[in-house]
Amino acid sequence: MKKLISIFVLSLLLLSACVTTNVYPGEKDGRTYQSQNTRVCETLKFECDEYEIPFSDYTGCGCELIEALIDEEPPLSGEDLVEDEDEGTEEEAVEPPLSGTPSEDLVDEPIEDENLPECGIYEEGQIDCDEGMMCGILEDETEPKCLSENICDDLCEEGVDCVIMESYPVRVRCVNPEEPTGDELVEEPVDDEEEAMDQGETTAPSEESVEDGVEESSDDGSEEEDE
Repeated sequence: MKKLISIFVLSLLLLSACVTTNVYPGEKDGRTYQSQNTRVCETLKFECDEYEIPFSDYTGCGCELIEALIDEEPPLSGEDLVEDEDEGTEEEAVEPPLSGTPSEDLVDEPIEDENLPECGIYEEGQIDCDEGMMCGILEDETEPKCLSENICDDLCEEGVDCVIMESYPVRVRCVNPEEPTGDELVEEPVDDEEEAMDQGETTAPSEESVEDGVEESSDDGSEEEDE
């Protein structure tokens, strides 16, 4: 009888040992225990995450992962989502967005050659100005450039005339009406032959006067001989 009792006690101990190994599976089955004392669980209050459900049985109480998510990875927490958003913003700040259109920074600006003339006639051909402009040379300048067709409105001072000389390129100059122009200062050319003839009449004696002088001298000599 004692042997039967001892065998029964040993079997209970072995059974309890087997049960204890299966009672506390831990986190492998998706359970997180708040307490393993059933009496404590009756008075214990706790909250679980949104992807967990509370449980309370003979093994204890705690939070259990939803069965649909046991074999899957748990969803990211709020902190993980914030970190991912921060990383995304950093990557976007480093790399330009792919919008399908080239960035303004990548567009090559046209390079202007300072040596190219604005307008005029050259060996390569004639370079004209845009509409509303004219090719001209200002006073005291030598190189032509594109000028506004209304340049005379603001070019000269008050009381000074703005003159545009018709040519290509045109020449623009300011002329004071009180001062003589270059045309008035130019004297008319004198014919060399006429000038020589005028000077001959005043300085050299004519042939007729020379002949008259010879005749007078011969008459005077003949009168002296007669005496």
